[in-house]
Amino acid sequence: MRLLSAIALIATLCSSAAHAQFSPPAFDPSQCMNAAKNSIAGATDAEILGVVAVGLELPLGATSIELAMSSKDGRSSLWLYIVRSASLDSTAFAPFIRLFGTCSAPPLPGDIDFGGGDITEGIGRIPLPSKFTEGPALITALKTNPKFAAFSKAYPDSNATFAVMTAAAEAVPGLFVADKFYWIINWSPLGLEGGGGPPEPGQGLLCINDIATGETICLDSSDFTSVRSFERDERYSIAPNPTGDVAVLTMPTGLMGTTIDVDLVSPTGSVTPLARRRFVDAPAMVMELGSVPQGMYSLVVRAADRNVLIPLSVVR
Repeated sequence: MRLLSAIALIATLCSSAAHAQFSPPAFDPSQCMNAAKNSIAGATDAEILGVVAVGLELPLGATSIELAMSSKDGRSSLWLYIVRSASLDSTAFAPFIRLFGTCSAPPLPGDIDFGGGDITEGIGRIPLPSKFTEGPALITALKTNPKFAAFSKAYPDSNATFAVMTAAAEAVPGLFVADKFYWIINWSPLGLEGGGGPPEPGQGLLCINDIATGETICLDSSDFTSVRSFERDERYSIAPNPTGDVAVLTMPTGLMGTTIDVDLVSPTGSVTPLARRRFVDAPAMVMELGSVPQGMYSLVVRAADRNVLIPLSVVR
């Protein structure tokens, strides 16, 4: 079970019929990092590898709370911390709320399984720095991007359907540098609706913020629409899409006799290599996806003269 699968498991706690009657105060993720380090019993070397906020409505006893990063102040009422102890070879996926100035675990059902060590798939290997861009400062940085500035003005009460801050586990040209820290946030104008992958039309923005430089890249549905047009014009396509365990990538005949790299990139930046220096001797490539969890992905095809990104859904 990968990170997104673990998050999807939490989302099964959602109750669409419930209305939030109580909500803990929103807070910055750094405020509960010390408490999160105590999530692994007996660990003296616990480190935080990532923090996550997920847009959902969570039952809490007889009531419920709405959880999501707000576009107003970059805060959430619940943060999930990925905690790692190298000496104990143990990983914890620890949720925290903050009440009366104290960080505490919310009273979730005891049988919730957060996925053990597999939840770190897509999370970087480097512990988070003690200080990083968060809260209102993060929103200020995001607003330097014209797309986010326009989006937040049009939807002032919007929330993020998914937000993660971690070091990039793999390099993705034009998006991520390996071992650098990024916020990866999918904003939805519909608050808690939407998903964690590339935005569908009307879903909002997928924003990537480099916490070292403040540079922000935001992609909306028009970016992905233009990619779809490009793949059609250049005869790039994936079928079926959505797919299950097997899909076929069709490429231009002009690639015959060249070599390509093909990667599957998750919304958290996790890269699954599908081909390395693959010699193209036919205009079609069969891709085995049986080990890939369900979700939205970007298929990146790297050729000598261009990189092509194609949205891909895996559904079973």
